[in-house]
Amino acid sequence: MDHPKRLGTRVGPRPHDQSQVHHKTSDTVDKVDAHNLAAGAAIVAITAYALAERAEPIAPHIDHGAVREILRKAKLDGFLKAIGAWN
Repeated sequence: MDHPKRLGTRVGPRPHDQSQVHHKTSDTVDKVDAHNLAAGAAIVAITAYALAERAEPIAPHIDHGAVREILRKAKLDGFLKAIGAWN
């Protein structure tokens, strides 16, 4: 079964647990609530703008190894590797 792609991520059954489904084939564009979509997009845009305009960073820089360790401890590394978002 083909699944649409959103921001480079596969939508549908998660590779690590095929019993969990985020979207179904009956989830189609005609069922999108335009107001909720616009409100969500506005929140994301305002947040991105506010973060980009900050003079100081919101968090200290951490290297690739530190990110790897955080993902490993959160047990997310396997999932991200399975979807091709982490190596």
